[in-house]
Amino acid sequence: MKCTRCLREVETGARWCSFCGEPVKPVSGLTEPLPDTTWQFEPADNPVAGEPIADRPIAAPPSPEPPMTFEPVYEPLPVQAPPASGMSIAALVFSIAGLVGPLPLLGSVLALIFGRRALREAARGNVGGFEIARAARIIAWTSIVLYVIAAAVVGVFIGLAVHEGRTLFGG
Repeated sequence: MKCTRCLREVETGARWCSFCGEPVKPVSGLTEPLPDTTWQFEPADNPVAGEPIADRPIAAPPSPEPPMTFEPVYEPLPVQAPPASGMSIAALVFSIAGLVGPLPLLGSVLALIFGRRALREAARGNVGGFEIARAARIIAWTSIVLYVIAAAVVGVFIGLAVHEGRTLFGG
């Protein structure tokens, strides 16, 4: 079977031509393409009601278009992540408060507790926030290490001052 527009061979049973997209109609014995039957007038040549249009000039048919190929487009479906758990957000807030805020050591300890629970919830797959909980635990451990180092440095200075017989206030 041949396409009525581009005269290429079309698979038997196809509903559309795979080259030009024309709907396939079973026609036998066709050897040349059908003429374009679209009437094209210049804007000034619009027919007036009641006038015959047979004697008006017709513009030349457009040049044949190259055959169009249709390929299926596969787009990935959007995947929405589960919402972050409240535990992971609380752990992040406590870890930041423990590092720079009003809860120096208590905030870090609370961040470790909430972060651990948030990691367990995220591992079960019920909620998201795995990365937030992990970041909160890293910040909390970092602040605890910094507090331990600061306490050791202060302890060394106090020990040196006591060893030399000085008091903390210069006496």
